Amino acid sequence: MRKNICRTTTALLIVIWLSMPSCRAAQKPAVKASTCPTVRLEVRRLADLNVPRNCHLTFVAGGDVVVVGGHTSGFVPTATAEYLHGGKWHLLNTVYSHDQATSLPMRSGKVMIAGGHEQHLGIGQIFAMEFYDPASHTFTGWGCLDQKRCWASAIELDKGEVIITGNWYHDDSIEMYDGKVNNHHIKAVSVSRAYPYLFRTARDNVMMLSATDNRGNQPDTIVVDQLRGDPFVPALLTEWKPTSGQNEHRTQESFIGNEEAGDYRYLMALHNRRGETRIALTEGTNISLLPTKHPIPSSTRWGKIDYYATVIADRQAQKAYLTGADEQRRLYVVAIDYSPLTQPKAKRGQPLPITLYYTEPLADIGFSIPVITPKGNLMITGGIKDSNFSPYSTVVLLPVGDSKEFSEITGLPVWIILAVLLAVVAIAAAIYIIMCNHKKKALAQRKEAEKGDKPSGTSATATYELMQKIDYLMNEKRIYLNSDCKLSDIASLLGTNSRYVSESIKQHKGITFTQYVNGYRIAHAQRLLTTDPDMKLAAVCVESGFSNETTFFRIFKAITGMTPGEWLREKNG
Repeated sequence: MRKNICRTTTALLIVIWLSMPSCRAAQKPAVKASTCPTVRLEVRRLADLNVPRNCHLTFVAGGDVVVVGGHTSGFVPTATAEYLHGGKWHLLNTVYSHDQATSLPMRSGKVMIAGGHEQHLGIGQIFAMEFYDPASHTFTGWGCLDQKRCWASAIELDKGEVIITGNWYHDDSIEMYDGKVNNHHIKAVSVSRAYPYLFRTARDNVMMLSATDNRGNQPDTIVVDQLRGDPFVPALLTEWKPTSGQNEHRTQESFIGNEEAGDYRYLMALHNRRGETRIALTEGTNISLLPTKHPIPSSTRWGKIDYYATVIADRQAQKAYLTGADEQRRLYVVAIDYSPLTQPKAKRGQPLPITLYYTEPLADIGFSIPVITPKGNLMITGGIKDSNFSPYSTVVLLPVGDSKEFSEITGLPVWIILAVLLAVVAIAAAIYIIMCNHKKKALAQRKEAEKGDKPSGTSATATYELMQKIDYLMNEKRIYLNSDCKLSDIASLLGTNSRYVSESIKQHKGITFTQYVNGYRIAHAQRLLTTDPDMKLAAVCVESGFSNETTFFRIFKAITGMTPGEWLREKNG
């Protein structure tokens, strides 16, 4: 009887395995132009949008992913929006239609939506501006731009004022929303731009630049305008040009500084005529190339990678993402660990680690600039393949953060759900038989594993996934704040052994477990010192997870080169 069950279970597993090509795909490195770590990404399909759309706005507000406007089938602007909650997209009506508009999540929690095309087929511009309130999921018509705009960009200043500039096939200028009711003209621009990059350089200043003018032409000389000050031409941008894009990119998503401390730093993608791509840092009006441990791949064995414009920063995880695609419709994500940039200036010169993620060809989805979700994943909503008249309604998740986010089974074909259920039944039956027939062997293997041997299958992908889980415990659970946190504690939480955790940290971070934990504790202490400079050092020590002040002072100076007091004085200038 057991033999028959075993044969049936084995046959069923083989059938399911053969029906899923992604399970059989070889995990061979895809990159030929770079030796950077490469990981295949399993894309997750989520519930479809209610309305197929392209050139729409996507942002996170109130903890939900929200899409607004764009144009739907037939290249017709749609006055709708929808938000993802409980595994479903909930449809809303906007006051106006916003196709190729600009959005800005604000400190108030509301989101500004402004401008867009006036007619079907991407023609004309509009004055209309409205606000989205995520608490009530409602839109309110608010006011009128100083001039008609589409393909514009916006950035918020300290007191709630918003700088808006950029246009498409129409005059350009710089205007300001006063944070209350009115929009008014500020100054003319030296060069008209479409979807410009807006970088804050001081509390009361912004610089603006773009890869294209207001008619889509790419100028030979990149001129930078300032809210306060004269235009200038950065020397770096004579050879390297900003990556252009025809969809909205919010520069604030590339922000890695600290506005409260007056630290205005952003990441930006640049390219040159040789087809190379680099990550640049803007700090004030200075723009510089950042060193990376490996070159950013310009191609793989499947062909050339075309990268999108926006670098999206996950400030919680201290990672940034640059996305792109090839002609076979594979998606690529370059993950940049920018944590070295959070160190004091004297320690920021080390190359940044990068990892290239890639997917299998995705034939039935549209491509648009992704948004980073509350759990640190990337989500792509709607978009097109090659025609603005036939946008997609598909939504996919690129799980580069917490793989459990949106884990509900939504929007999946019935055959996939049935296959999963059959696989679960078959695996359960197989496990039962193995446990009955090989109990002694299983117990022996378990004891052997408990001695500290490495689990099987310790590939680069496996160790990287473990490192992501370790990072999650540190970033989300903040277990480093427990002064008794030990290597064995993390191993127990992750269901593995101490040796494997230690070697994963050493392989991916290049440091010991103690150095890894102390790095988080010192970073936490620096945040406390910055936000509350009057806080007693003894309290900072305890709040940061150190058991005594002697250890705190010793580790702080070892990492920063300064005592806490010296560091705070230098930070405050």
